[in-house]
Amino acid sequence: MPQLPPEYLDPQTPPDVEVTDRIPPRYADPTMGVEVAAADDAAAHALVTVGDSLTHGMSSAAVFHTDLSWPAVVARSLGVDLPVPIYGGPLGGLPFNIEGLLRGLQAKFGDQLNPLEFVAMPLELHRLCDDNEDYWERGDGARPPRTDIRYANLGIYGWDVRDCLSYTAAVAAARIAAAPAHDDLLGAVPSNDNDIAARSVLAPFGPSAAQIDAARSLGDGGGIGTLVIAQIKEDVSDGCVCMLHQCGRDRAQHGLHVVGCCHVARHAT
Repeated sequence: MPQLPPEYLDPQTPPDVEVTDRIPPRYADPTMGVEVAAADDAAAHALVTVGDSLTHGMSSAAVFHTDLSWPAVVARSLGVDLPVPIYGGPLGGLPFNIEGLLRGLQAKFGDQLNPLEFVAMPLELHRLCDDNEDYWERGDGARPPRTDIRYANLGIYGWDVRDCLSYTAAVAAARIAAAPAHDDLLGAVPSNDNDIAARSVLAPFGPSAAQIDAARSLGDGGGIGTLVIAQIKEDVSDGCVCMLHQCGRDRAQHGLHVVGCCHVARHAT
């Protein structure tokens, strides 16, 4: 693949780093170059998904209807089980459900606003936002997540390839502890919301588990029928290919039965 001209490169670019404006060819081998015999028994986990907000089930700026995330829809279509995390709260979801906010205002004032309601609306808007912040920072949403269900949808919003490999439940818990939440007068989005979400997904697999470790744990616990890894990012590096190669190795060495790995990306040019 042709390199960019030297004038486009950082002068400190290592000689073994290939910098190009061309989209690399698709990695077409679903086995990652590892030959694995077909399993005799059906996998305990028919579908496991790893990804970011799209996989997690985010819409209207919040993860709330995780039963409508694409992994859940695919699982229902296949007739298989796919445990997903569930998020509550006064607006429904984490970090801030715009649809829930609008429905709350509609429930209070109806479809039309009279002049007095125009005056009262900012106070109601503040109450709804503050209730959402309080729930996730000091209410039930701030409690330790449940650990009795090991989720097969391992998506976490905002995650990238590096997080998938190394951002563990312990890291998320430490970041929450290091930055205690405080009640903001005009607060709406809770503090540490991304770490709250990460801990809710990863905690059932132990403090040292990142997304890829959680998938390996499910593979060790009865096997995986299909593992889908979907990371959608503007900037994509060879880290994704390394992760997929890791899946291939784990497939043979750790009981992680992978029928298909896919990576979706928008390449910046």
